[in-house]
Amino acid sequence: ILETFGRSSGNGLRLLENLYEAPIVNVRYVESNLAITYASANQLVSRLDDSGILQEISGRSRGRLFAYRTYLDLFASD
Repeated sequence: ILETFGRSSGNGLRLLENLYEAPIVNVRYVESNLAITYASANQLVSRLDDSGILQEISGRSRGRLFAYRTYLDLFASD
């Protein structure tokens, strides 16, 4: 995040910290939790999705849900 997100790296790190408490998020959650605009939240979530940190899990075009899959997989039973 620090190397690739440029000016938004601070918000990227804040979101990453929040993902340990809420590993499944939508853009509205990010917007309100980080107190940023919807457009900034959407861009941040998209960048985390593109980088593989978040994964879109809803399969919808509106109201999409994103999961911090790497973290959630730690709790999955085999």
